Amino acid sequence: MKQTEGTIEVRSLAEATSLLRSVVPSSPSIPYFGYVLFLPVPEDHEEGFHLSVTDGVQHMQCFVSCTFSLPYSFALPARSFFSLVQELHQSQYSHVRLCIEGKNCTLSAQTSVFHLCGIADEIPPFPSITPQHQWNVSALLLQRTCIKTVYALSKDHMQRTLASLLISVSDHGITCVGSDARRLASAFMPMETQVHEELSYLIPLRSISEIIRFLERHKNDPCIFQVSQDRCALVSGCDHYSTQLLQGTYPDYRSILPQETEESKSVLCHRETWLQIMRQISLFSENGVICTFKDQELVVQAEQNNIGSGDVRMAIDYDGSPISIGLHTRYVIEALKQFQGETARLLIQDPQSPILLEDVEETTPDSIETHDQDPNGNTGSTEKTTAEVIESKALLMPMRIPNQPIPEA
Repeated sequence: MKQTEGTIEVRSLAEATSLLRSVVPSSPSIPYFGYVLFLPVPEDHEEGFHLSVTDGVQHMQCFVSCTFSLPYSFALPARSFFSLVQELHQSQYSHVRLCIEGKNCTLSAQTSVFHLCGIADEIPPFPSITPQHQWNVSALLLQRTCIKTVYALSKDHMQRTLASLLISVSDHGITCVGSDARRLASAFMPMETQVHEELSYLIPLRSISEIIRFLERHKNDPCIFQVSQDRCALVSGCDHYSTQLLQGTYPDYRSILPQETEESKSVLCHRETWLQIMRQISLFSENGVICTFKDQELVVQAEQNNIGSGDVRMAIDYDGSPISIGLHTRYVIEALKQFQGETARLLIQDPQSPILLEDVEETTPDSIETHDQDPNGNTGSTEKTTAEVIESKALLMPMRIPNQPIPEA
């Protein structure tokens, strides 16, 4: 069999393998899932090859540029190959030489030579997707929208629906929602979708983590979001990620979102200041604190046996009647950390009802480059857009704090 060899930039190879690595299962249920597949590119494409991995649910493919083209597909043990590439990168080698003969390959860097045994016959195809819907999206906006909601997802894999992120596509944009039944986070990114009715999809937590990493790699590149009957995919240039969708019905979260009425209490506070005092008071609280909102002041108190107590205050924009509410310290901190506006707004009905926390005036960077791209990865015209607003919200359930002091109004 003819021998093929050429040079690869180590940094480019390390970036691709670091992204692919987390998809490969540590204990593959099928041995083939532990391999990374080297795929040729079309003849009219620039020289290079695709690296592709799967765990049966997820599939990721990255392009690596080099000085040659592969004549055929073959596969190498993924974790061994990835570890070797990372070691070469940390050793500050700039380039490696890859020599392929049959199913085996040799990597050489200066005086170091490594031989890897692979497979070349009867390689099964990786999952493909035939999109029913697809949209050009801003990778940066979609990544931030996912990050702002994924923290609220349930970590209990027995609750499969709540351990998944709800992505809804409407005619105005994309909404992401995450909840563990004790809190809820939602974020809306505006975009033109041209859909006539809302489309909703459930993406498992592990897949969302990979989507965020994929979007980080391509946050300045054009990106396409594709959906079929049972899979969704992101395509940017020659890189591709797809995963299975969870089949199920998400709870009707909109029915529990507080609606502003004449009896509602609206509170405006400086987000960073509130975040700082919640971190301080958390040292004296196992889980919850009592927050008392009164005339232009917020009082936060907590007490823990054998440790002590804390009492912190801050100025707020509120002139209604005093109201005291027990809140979960960590839930408030995690929500405020994801907000980026200077001001946070609370909508309060009563001490027993859910509290709506909103980010005020959050925007993306001053400008974002967007591109038109077809399913084959061909990029067309480019336009510059102005700053977009991401509408971030969090729903917090009040909690009872036994034996805690409540400040006098």
